[in-house]
Amino acid sequence: MKNLISASQSTIQIIRDILGYPKYEVSLTFVDDDEMTKLNLEYLEKNKSTDILSFPFDDELVIEPGKLDKPMFDIPDLYHLGDMVISVPYVLKQIENDLTLEDYSGFGDDIDDRGIAYLLPKLPKLEDRVCALLVHGMLHLVG
Repeated sequence: MKNLISASQSTIQIIRDILGYPKYEVSLTFVDDDEMTKLNLEYLEKNKSTDILSFPFDDELVIEPGKLDKPMFDIPDLYHLGDMVISVPYVLKQIENDLTLEDYSGFGDDIDDRGIAYLLPKLPKLEDRVCALLVHGMLHLVG
């Protein structure tokens, strides 16, 4: 778990730098499938777990995808992009399922539920998979 946390922190910082928001805070919480199912039901009305959910701090700050308006206050220590939640058990189950795949070309109806479906099966290590999900989640935070 220590490697996962360290890799996640590094990835978030790199993504913030690339996006141009190096001072903006991002919260990341690791949960189990039960908690993720509750969040998914409450916010997206889907009664099932998922790998990652992203909650932008303020949708009204998004001018265009990837570009945020300036915050209404000039206190950089309080800038916040949003929150992300990852279900580690869900990710581990997906890794296990993906290891059984011989052909990555089609995932049937699940492709929309998986988002970055074509990349994930090629990442069999938990840390790598979570880092890819963080890129995906951070992009949702900035529109």
